[in-house]
Amino acid sequence: VMSVRNAARVDGYILDGFPRVLEQAQMWSDLTLGDGNPELVINISLARSVLIHKLASRRICGSCGDNYNLADIRYGHYDMPPMLPKAEGICDSCGSGLIRRDDDTDEIIQHRLDLHFDKEEPLLDFYR
Repeated sequence: VMSVRNAARVDGYILDGFPRVLEQAQMWSDLTLGDGNPELVINISLARSVLIHKLASRRICGSCGDNYNLADIRYGHYDMPPMLPKAEGICDSCGSGLIRRDDDTDEIIQHRLDLHFDKEEPLLDFYR
């Protein structure tokens, strides 16, 4: 923590995906003695339907873990082209087959989003 505090004073840093909940933000603030509190917070939000479509369309390589996304979302102000492999269902890096993650079922995606949105507002309030 001390090395992060000292480096942050000189160079700054970006936290991506952390903190995710209020308790993590409070812990980070306590550990860094307040010096870890961000000068800027960027909250990127998407329509729930877009999130569901993107999450349900993820594919990963069963061997090397490379990521792809089959969703082609182009409506309203959304322009999110797919991230496709060169050959359908085949990893560009190692040639293995692509799979759908076990936790990318509609039911699990809905549950994860419900949990996220329940925790989001208190976290954003902490940084306002």
